[in-house]
Amino acid sequence: MTRTAGGFEVRIRVAGTLPQVWDGSNVENVVAFFDVDLDGRVDYEARGHPAEEGWSASSRSPSGAGFGAASGVTATPVGDTLVLSFPASVVGDASSFQWSVATEFGSLAQVASGTTASDFAPDSGGVRFPA
Repeated sequence: MTRTAGGFEVRIRVAGTLPQVWDGSNVENVVAFFDVDLDGRVDYEARGHPAEEGWSASSRSPSGAGFGAASGVTATPVGDTLVLSFPASVVGDASSFQWSVATEFGSLAQVASGTTASDFAPDSGGVRFPA
């Protein structure tokens, strides 16, 4: 995670090469989560996912969600790394927060099932920004 002149950039490296477009069956979401008030709950999200014409992005905030260009997020695959770029407004203009990342991959039925909401990762202790 780095601060840029225009906001923030998160580089998320995955195992293998990222797809360039959606394959028509599997869903892949790469998400950065932000807790700006440090209460342990996610306040904002920046997401990237492959679409039929390349990668698309979305964002979520306490006031709602944005999709595509309206999200403020760009998702750019570079080999095995997804670069999420966005203005500070995507994280409520916060300059410090804790953050984490997650990925989902599978069929739409799998990703939409209740089991994907369960993981074995700790729910506290996100990385602080700035460190």
